[in-house]
Amino acid sequence: MSPIASTSAPEQNTRRSVSRALHAEQLTLATYLDDLVPSLGSIQTQDSADRTIHDITTRLASVKRQVSEKHWFEVIAPMCRAHKAAGLVAEDPYTARALAKPRGFAGDAAMLDFIYTGHAPEGTSETGQRLLKATARSSSGLSVIDRRDRLAAALRTVATERNEARVLAIACGHLREAQELTPDERSNLAEIIALDQDALAIELVKREHPVAQTTAIQANVRDLIAGRLSFQDLDLVYAAGLFDYLSDGVCVRLLGRMIDLLAPGGRLLVGNFSPVNWGRAYMDTFMDWRLIYRTPADLRSLSRQASKGRSVRVEKVYTDDHENIAYLELVV
Repeated sequence: MSPIASTSAPEQNTRRSVSRALHAEQLTLATYLDDLVPSLGSIQTQDSADRTIHDITTRLASVKRQVSEKHWFEVIAPMCRAHKAAGLVAEDPYTARALAKPRGFAGDAAMLDFIYTGHAPEGTSETGQRLLKATARSSSGLSVIDRRDRLAAALRTVATERNEARVLAIACGHLREAQELTPDERSNLAEIIALDQDALAIELVKREHPVAQTTAIQANVRDLIAGRLSFQDLDLVYAAGLFDYLSDGVCVRLLGRMIDLLAPGGRLLVGNFSPVNWGRAYMDTFMDWRLIYRTPADLRSLSRQASKGRSVRVEKVYTDDHENIAYLELVV
């Protein structure tokens, strides 16, 4: 008798029950999206936009908790992106850019600027402008702003504590954290090495940051891990949004390389979105933006693997106040 034929009646009944439950959940969500269309088309105030984005995100998160990852990504997420509601939500330039991925990936530097400024590009509808403010100032958006501010604080600290400090920003984007420093604070840094694979981001860094104190390099993380980029005795090395896209193995190798680049007493800072990221379900569906999420415990495990045979004096892991982003800090 084949394995399929030998499936017991209780097992078959269980599978049917699960299938019916999934189908019912899918129908309920489809009905919710149908009902959402008129409200998305009639947003007149910022308060209405805020409530709508909050409600969508909360509803999607609820559905995500009740289905398997396979069903979520193979059935629910495509269904949401194919629904008329998706086109209305995409009036938000932040959501639309993630979906379009004009630079080949979601989360590019221009997208983050939407969060930092809350300003929509010319030609954005009034609804789109309100939706942008709603997504940019959501819990997840506030965590991104907080992340920039944490990086700026790390730059201030190293500029104060280390003479002629040298810094490496990996996957630097537009290096907005450095622009949070005053001219005097920035002058205390001997050099910020800004590294990114995105040529357009690097060109903007060259235009907008002090040439005498900024070395902008277009390269990717493989170049750094392989030692094709030669840096040493750095006082601060950080990567804010890069680990969200890297496998555990690559993270361990990169962390090891980052540690090796530090001078004695140098600091390492890494951020990684947490599995409880408030906007995760919205990102999965309407933005087609999938990250590799890690808890503080996950980051600690990566750190311990990378630190074997290396000297690390201080290790600290934590999350931001919104619990959307986990952080790892090391001092060698």
